Amino acid sequence: MMNETKLRYVYKHKRDGDWQYDYFTLDEIESGKAAEMVRAIKRDGYELIARDRFIGVGDKNGVEVYEGDHIVCKQYIGGNWVDNVIEKGTVSFKDGAFYLLRKQGYYRPLAWLIEMDYALEVIGNIHEGKGDAGRND
Repeated sequence: MMNETKLRYVYKHKRDGDWQYDYFTLDEIESGKAAEMVRAIKRDGYELIARDRFIGVGDKNGVEVYEGDHIVCKQYIGGNWVDNVIEKGTVSFKDGAFYLLRKQGYYRPLAWLIEMDYALEVIGNIHEGKGDAGRND
């Protein structure tokens, strides 16, 4: 799945709780550009909360999918979206691969979902709590 190594840096403002995101490629990290940006945003009152890995694909709307994103996956069969074949969960990295962690506690390989013509859609992430993929399972 991974084409380009990229990380999403997640920050939260210490005073007002505002969220900020920066996205860096491995080249930008190694060149020091990421360190400069992190120092600058910390001076503005933000703290670094997480670094999430890019899984190498975008969702059906062109949004890049990262570890920690809440996603919904719908299957496309015979030219139609099948409403009763829906997977919801949080993108997780386990045993060297990306998985969809379901509310029920089991993992489904993301590579399998993509191979089976599921369309991914990012609905939030674990940091902000928006689009909690476990709510309506």
